[in-house]
Amino acid sequence: MTDMTKYKNLSLSMETYKKIEEIRKSMVQGGDVSRAKAVTILVNLAYEKLQQKIEQEILHNKETSWN
Repeated sequence: MTDMTKYKNLSLSMETYKKIEEIRKSMVQGGDVSRAKAVTILVNLAYEKLQQKIEQEILHNKETSWN
């Protein structure tokens, strides 16, 4: 049984679901990952990119505030 303290459900459109199917089959050479793992990987990549953008904006603001 799923541990409800560790996982949540998510509803996706059929279009998004199909895209995840395509993505998950090409993520790992010679195999595929689960849909949940594919979503986790994609979210983590997007989150890292967002964090980098925020850090760059903070640095930019610090640089411009010194002038």
